[in-house]
Amino acid sequence: MDLSPEFIKMCEKAEEIQKIPYTAIAYLAGLIDGKGTISIRRKIGNHFNIELYITSTNKPMLEWVVKIFGGKIYTYIHKGESKRLPQQKWHLHGGQAEKVLRIIEPYLIIKGEHARLAIGFRDKMNRDTSWHREYANQVKSIQKSSTYSEPRHRISQDQLQEMVI
Repeated sequence: MDLSPEFIKMCEKAEEIQKIPYTAIAYLAGLIDGKGTISIRRKIGNHFNIELYITSTNKPMLEWVVKIFGGKIYTYIHKGESKRLPQQKWHLHGGQAEKVLRIIEPYLIIKGEHARLAIGFRDKMNRDTSWHREYANQVKSIQKSSTYSEPRHRISQDQLQEMVI
């Protein structure tokens, strides 16, 4: 399970990605569901980028995420509030973020729809800008219905039970 950030960069084939233990993939999906953000940010002009974030005060947990999936950790210290712990933010963007989203998408319960939308957008971005309006409408729809509902993942109850055991 000791994978370097360079490993994710090298992953071009699905069978290479399968070397990451499913428990690590499921754990990251849980972190993204609970403390994470999936976003698409406009860079310059009509260039867009997928970005993943996890915000926490637990730096060792985020260091583990970097070790397995890549990315960087940024530290934010609250000025004038000495009692607050520094906030840590794991950040991954671009092609690496897309690969990680494709890996964890089946395990996402709350943000699965967000992941599928980001992956679909990345597949089409910068090719057909008319799709951007459709994407914006889909985002608004997700935001309106962002309360928890029954999971729509592709993992059966038996598979989930096997993961727990």
